[in-house]
Amino acid sequence: MNKAKTFILEIITPLRVKFRGRVKEVYLQAYDGRIGILANHSPLVAIMRPGILEAKSWEGDFSLAVGEGFIKFTNNQATILARYAEAPDEVDVEAAKNKKAELEKEMSVKTLTSEEWGKKYWELQSAITRLKVSEMKEEKTEQNV
Repeated sequence: MNKAKTFILEIITPLRVKFRGRVKEVYLQAYDGRIGILANHSPLVAIMRPGILEAKSWEGDFSLAVGEGFIKFTNNQATILARYAEAPDEVDVEAAKNKKAELEKEMSVKTLTSEEWGKKYWELQSAITRLKVSEMKEEKTEQNV
């Protein structure tokens, strides 16, 4: 492995260290858009919103559904603090579908304050992200058949 073209990625949730290892590149959803990071990137601190994190390494690529949080990149090390980080096979698809339907119904009510609506919007994005990542598992399974 060419260490000059890799950096350390650490993904931490309140429950565990989800991943710690060397990667070539990582892409994630920052608050103001999707960003990509390669080795030797300039120092960065960004707010993350729910989205799909994609990482590429010499050992293989992986995707995770990640919740809101922060990323810090400095000295060729990226540290991500996220509310959750789930691999495609860890997503509870039924729970995510139910949460999505429940939130869409609640958000259609006109009596929500903007603060309530905003909170539900981000919960909805989390449910949608989980469902998208779970579909990646199905795509990989179909490709391997």
